[in-house]
Amino acid sequence: MRSDHFKRQVLFLFFIVSIVPALVVGAVWYFFSHHSDLQLLDFQSFVLPVIAVGLVPAVILSYLFAELLAKPVRRIHHAVQDLAKGDFTPKFQAHGAGEFAEIGVSLDRVAARLEQTISRDASETALIEAERG
Repeated sequence: MRSDHFKRQVLFLFFIVSIVPALVVGAVWYFFSHHSDLQLLDFQSFVLPVIAVGLVPAVILSYLFAELLAKPVRRIHHAVQDLAKGDFTPKFQAHGAGEFAEIGVSLDRVAARLEQTISRDASETALIEAERG
């Protein structure tokens, strides 16, 4: 069920990003339909600001969406690097919702199992060495 929450957030963000250009088109249509006395639009005084008003929020929201996706991927990447260095401490413990959180929790389980295996192997190796010596 946690992934449903994440999917709703992503769909809401896509809705926001897609509604901005529609609002710009609607504003231009409204302006033209209600101001028929204007024969020629001045590109610099009207069209460029309208494009900027639609483009700036779209760029900002696209950046925020990219960060929304990149942040958990970076966390997982750093956790895997720590795991490769031998740091088995849990990093996620049900942090957040969605697929990335599930991957993080699974990665914590892998780290715990790996730590148990290495600890068991180290104790067995010490026992074998003690019997030889």
